[in-house]
Amino acid sequence: MFESRPKINIEPELADRQLDTVSKIFLLTLWVATLGSWFYLPHTIPVHFDTLGKPDNYGDRSVIFIMAALCSFVFVILSVIGKYPYVLNFPVKITEKNARYQYTLALRMLRWLRLSTCMIFLITLFETVRAGLGGAPIFGAGLWIAEVVLIILPVVWFLVKMLRPEGKP
Repeated sequence: MFESRPKINIEPELADRQLDTVSKIFLLTLWVATLGSWFYLPHTIPVHFDTLGKPDNYGDRSVIFIMAALCSFVFVILSVIGKYPYVLNFPVKITEKNARYQYTLALRMLRWLRLSTCMIFLITLFETVRAGLGGAPIFGAGLWIAEVVLIILPVVWFLVKMLRPEGKP
């Protein structure tokens, strides 16, 4: 059974609005780059890379549209979840006293995850297009490391902040 949690409206601060804007710009850039690169790619392109960043599987160039669509889907899901912070899991008990602080942190974490997701897909598209056009990988093994860090770092950062008393550094 779910505990009853305060349902309060959290107004985004300037930093939140800026994160939202940058995330939307990255998502739009992903779609523009996807559409723009479609015409230059051969019909068969690398669709998977090994841990060193070298292509190890090939498929149809339409995969780049699947990547953009998947990024958009994750973006929308994280946005919808952000409308209901009281349903999220928290590392502390949510009370009337700490709800605003905890919800604000959770919503900011979701914003960072949206940005990270867009960055990951944009970098992956860049590497895929580059490889599809015959170029060598730029990120190589660093690509999957960067992807893991871009997802794990915001989660760990905000979980640590959530575990600290409100207002403590």
